[in-house]
Amino acid sequence: MTRHAAALFAMSLVSPVAMAVDNGLFFGASIGSAIIQNSRPDSTAVQNVELDSTNAGFKFFAGVRFDSLTLEGGYIDFGKPDVSSATEGARYELSGWDVLATLNLSIGPVDVFGKGGLFLWESATQNGIQNIDASGADPVYGVGLGLRLGSLGFRGEYEFFDVGDVDDVYMLSLGVSYTF
Repeated sequence: MTRHAAALFAMSLVSPVAMAVDNGLFFGASIGSAIIQNSRPDSTAVQNVELDSTNAGFKFFAGVRFDSLTLEGGYIDFGKPDVSSATEGARYELSGWDVLATLNLSIGPVDVFGKGGLFLWESATQNGIQNIDASGADPVYGVGLGLRLGSLGFRGEYEFFDVGDVDDVYMLSLGVSYTF
């Protein structure tokens, strides 16, 4: 009996219903580790502040999926990174909006994807002496793995953000989405 149940379960994973791509509008959210590093404290955007931090970040996203192509946009907040500065009270914040195109390779209910697009960012630096606000539009790239169970989706992503004068900005996240 258990052998038959296991066989039926295995067959359901590769059935046409399970393999069908759930196309359409979707929304979701992710949380993860935001990594921000800057070893050039004389850069314009982070003047007199050195960054080497991994902290909690989050994002909200929405888009539309057409089989192997997805168009997506969302808001990302990189949290409050630890800051090294010669002055007390230093602080750095980074957040922004992204617009992305994603190419999906579906293998049953599993997606392998690569993405690229534009990140419209804003940063605020307080180094104890002055406040510096900066903004820009720079590239974002990423790769990920997803699992679709009907309209519900789960994803793990690694994204690189090319933010102005900051050396490295990455995000490693886990998320959930729902397709209409």
